[in-house]
Amino acid sequence: MRRDASRQLAFALWLGAAVLSLALVSLSCIVDTVTAAPPSPTVGDSCVLCPLVNTVILTGTTAGGGTALVDVDPESVNLTGSPSIVVLKAPSRSAAYVGQTITYVYWVINTGDVSLSAVGAYDNMLGTVILSQTAGPVVLPLINLGVGESAIGTLTYTVDAGDLPGPLVNTVVVTGTPAGDGTVTASRTVAVLVSSQPVSYRQIYLPLVLKEEPLTYLFVTSDNTGGISRLEIWRVSDNILVQYCENIPDNTVRHPCGAFPPRTFSVVAYTARCGTLETQKTWGAGEATIRVYCD
Repeated sequence: MRRDASRQLAFALWLGAAVLSLALVSLSCIVDTVTAAPPSPTVGDSCVLCPLVNTVILTGTTAGGGTALVDVDPESVNLTGSPSIVVLKAPSRSAAYVGQTITYVYWVINTGDVSLSAVGAYDNMLGTVILSQTAGPVVLPLINLGVGESAIGTLTYTVDAGDLPGPLVNTVVVTGTPAGDGTVTASRTVAVLVSSQPVSYRQIYLPLVLKEEPLTYLFVTSDNTGGISRLEIWRVSDNILVQYCENIPDNTVRHPCGAFPPRTFSVVAYTARCGTLETQKTWGAGEATIRVYCD
């Protein structure tokens, strides 16, 4: 009995060693070649403000030619965007008499990094602004604006005696819906001086025709400034502040900074990296860009 038991124990030990050896051989042979991964996805507007989920699957080919599953690894990344909208508003006259017409030009720009839908503009004095997308013939009260796209609209108003003594002040508010969720908004207020028509000594009203002034539409490029807290536009002829814009981020291209009649101006920029910078510029009608930079 004792000899049989010894033989059974020896056989069991030999069998266990053989099984362990086979297991080690099979483990060492699992990963011979590895294939993996779907391609990296492209992030579009439809994924902004939602989780982007993708899964990588690794498989291996054994030495015997079979296929084994090595790993399955799903990952999720929450995506965010920075939606933003800007509106510029310019009256055709800085001063008007009773009976004269003022044309207001509205310029709406998508300055964010996601598309905007249902973009609309409303003036508290004149009502809904019909916007026309500058890149095409679309003319609708509510439009879609891609990143960097803009739209323009106009409204007119005739000054009457009830507007005296002035000034005539009105505000436009624009809104848009970014891809994903939420709302972005911006506003712009302008004032126009109004007065009654001058009267001659014979009490005859003499109409005075004011020529509509062309406008300069200013954009600011910030380069290595650390950010511009405030940029001021001073008219040189009478040292009047005609326009300013604030909180321009560093490394920003063509940040809109308002519209005003062409003249020679002193430009003062307050930067984070190199303090206060000042220069003088003469701008004509149309678009103009000023680059603010630190060496």
